[in-house]
Amino acid sequence: MTAAAALIGVDWGSTHLRAYLIDEDGSVLERSEWAACGAPALAIGEHAGALARAIAPWRGLELPILACGMVGARNGWREVPYRSAPADAASLRAGLLQAQPGVWLVPGVLDATDPDRVEVMRGEETQILGAREPDERAEEALAICPGTHSKWARLRRGSIVGLRTCVTGDLYAALRERWPGVEPASPAWAAFDRGVARGAREPLASALFSARADYATRRLQPEELPDYLSGLLIGAEIAACRDLAGAEAPLLIGAPALAARYGRAMRAQGLAEPSQRDAAACVARGLMRIWREKGER
Repeated sequence: MTAAAALIGVDWGSTHLRAYLIDEDGSVLERSEWAACGAPALAIGEHAGALARAIAPWRGLELPILACGMVGARNGWREVPYRSAPADAASLRAGLLQAQPGVWLVPGVLDATDPDRVEVMRGEETQILGAREPDERAEEALAICPGTHSKWARLRRGSIVGLRTCVTGDLYAALRERWPGVEPASPAWAAFDRGVARGAREPLASALFSARADYATRRLQPEELPDYLSGLLIGAEIAACRDLAGAEAPLLIGAPALAARYGRAMRAQGLAEPSQRDAAACVARGLMRIWREKGER
C-alpha cells in the first residue's frame, strides 16, 4: 500500500490534527487522527513535535508534507499570508510557506471584493478545490462547508471567487450550553423541520427565542429542543446565503450526518439537491492538486 504513496497531507484545525497518506491520484491510503491537538492551542515550539508524533508510522517514507488549516493562522505554527480571491490551486501553490525542511503550509483565502466586508477561510479552500471531479466542467459552482464557521463559496472556472461565512456551529454550541434539553437517541426530524421553516422566515434574533419559549410552554419536549435549535440555525443560514445559489446542484462538503441536515433543509427551501462529498477525501485531493501545481515530488 505504501509503495504508491506520494504525499503526506495534514488537515490541522482548531481542535484536531488529521494526517493522510496520499497517493498520486489524491486518494487516502492511510490516516491518523489526533484529538485535542488543535494548532492554536499549542505553544510556540510545540507544533513540530506534535506533527512528528502524528505521522510517525510514515516518517521512513521521506515524503513531502503539506498542511492546511489553522496551522497557518496567526496563532498557529507559522502565519501564512492569505491569497486574495479569485484563488485557485496555482495561487495557493504560489503562497506556500515552508515551516521546516520538508513541511509546507497552505495559505488561506481572503475575499475583499466587497469594500464593506472582508471574508477569510483556512482549510476549507483546500476541501473546495478537491471537491470537484476532473470531468466537472461547469463554469459556475457553489460549494458549502458546514461546521463551526460554515463557508459558502462561489467558484468560477475552478477558482474561488466569492465567500460568505455563518457562525452557525458556534451559535449552536453556545446556546446548547445555556439552554436545557436532552440529546435524543435518534434525530427528531419533525422538530428539526419546524425549526428550519421558522429560521427561514423570521429574523434570527427573535426566532431563536422560540426555542426557549416553546420549551417553557411544553410545545417542545426536552429531546426535541436540540434538533429544533439545529433546524432554526441551519434554516436561517440557508436563507441568508441562498442568493449565492444558482440552478446547479451545490457541492456539500462535510461529515455525513451534518451534510444530511443541510441537504434536508436546502430541499425544504426549494434549492437544488446538493451533491454530498466526504471532507477527508476532498482535503486529500485538494492537497495533492496544490502539490502538483508546485511541481516538486
